[in-house]
Amino acid sequence: GADFAYGQSQYLSAATAEANTALDAVKTIMEEAGVTVNTLVGEGHAVHEGIVNTMVSVGADLVVMGSQGRRGLEKLMLGSVTQRVLGAVKVPVLVVRE
Repeated sequence: GADFAYGQSQYLSAATAEANTALDAVKTIMEEAGVTVNTLVGEGHAVHEGIVNTMVSVGADLVVMGSQGRRGLEKLMLGSVTQRVLGAVKVPVLVVRE
């Protein structure tokens, strides 16, 4: 299916580069504040499962996630990755409104 669609590798390369750029910027800010940060970009079909699996594999003791603050019908229709992660992990989750 979609994994073999034309352009998939180009999309993944661009998405990974964009994610790394964003993470590098945040990592720099955190390290300037004296906080050691390790980052990792993962791939997966179900975002919340990818986050949980990565968190377990690296032994994370904190998950920091952004939330777009959707409400009402929009939240119901789109679902919430953050909400799914919150229900699946046993470590603290820091949710930051974007």
